[in-house]
Amino acid sequence: MILTTLSLGAESVKNSKAKISRVMTWVPPYATNICMYRLNETFGGMGMKNGLTHLGLQFWRPSEKGKIQLVGDFQPIDDASIIQFRKWGDTHKVQILLCVYNGYKDGWNWDLAKNAFDTHRKQFIAT
Repeated sequence: MILTTLSLGAESVKNSKAKISRVMTWVPPYATNICMYRLNETFGGMGMKNGLTHLGLQFWRPSEKGKIQLVGDFQPIDDASIIQFRKWGDTHKVQILLCVYNGYKDGWNWDLAKNAFDTHRKQFIAT
């Protein structure tokens, strides 16, 4: 009886018509090491890899001329950092996203964002 119930329960989950939602978090440029640690952390065998669908890397910001550039005023972000998160995403079937971020150590730079999104819109989209 218990085995039948368990197998029927598993079958119900497999055939469920429940909608799968997007579950996303972000990695800020000032905490890449702690974020990787947290992504790999588990609690009773369950972890971020079991719940996330998307991971946004906030490693880029708009430039003065509407392009994008790597954030450089917190800690160095390099190809190795990006590749490490991309590999984590590939391993756990979590989509990795490039996030354009207008934060600085002293706060948000809304003028820079407006410049890229409005004044240099065509260049920004082409980038």
